[in-house]
Amino acid sequence: MTEFLRPRIVISKCFGFEAVRYGGGIVMNPLVKKLADSVDFIPVCPEMELGMPSPRKPLDIVMVDYRLRLIQHGTGKDYTNKIISFSNTFLQSLKEVDGFILKSKSPSCAISDATILIDGKKDTVSLNRRGFFADRAQKFFPQAAFIDENGLNDKKVRYQFVAKIFGLASLRNGMKSTKLLKEIHLFPSDLI
Repeated sequence: MTEFLRPRIVISKCFGFEAVRYGGGIVMNPLVKKLADSVDFIPVCPEMELGMPSPRKPLDIVMVDYRLRLIQHGTGKDYTNKIISFSNTFLQSLKEVDGFILKSKSPSCAISDATILIDGKKDTVSLNRRGFFADRAQKFFPQAAFIDENGLNDKKVRYQFVAKIFGLASLRNGMKSTKLLKEIHLFPSDLI
């Protein structure tokens, strides 16, 4: 009998794990709750990992001199280098990841809809940008499935995500089985 390999999913910690949103809130989603029995979640809140509290003043992605910066609203504190450093260290520490469930519109976790302020002006915004953590995640794990809560609420997108994470986990399982069979010499090396 083939051993079932559970998909490994990095998930924004605010999805039912802890009240870590900038306003002190938590996000509940029924699919996340359903998946909990079948996947291994790796919860993370990049902003909390930077030492920020919850609640906290929100962060903004700001275009300054044609460079994107992660600036805390109201304080002007620049977290750009910290979030890049954390993201690289965290993502490098992961061995196998099949998917990511991330918070939409987040300056750290958005996969496609983060807002960019041009020179800090709220009236000049641009959308369709990944957050800093999500951007690094997609570079480290380009094959992984990515979804946010907007996608979780879309039946077709949700189905594609679930199919992909289980497909990737199955592929990882198959690769491990093939490696094992090769190691015990059941397949000639030139066939694998």
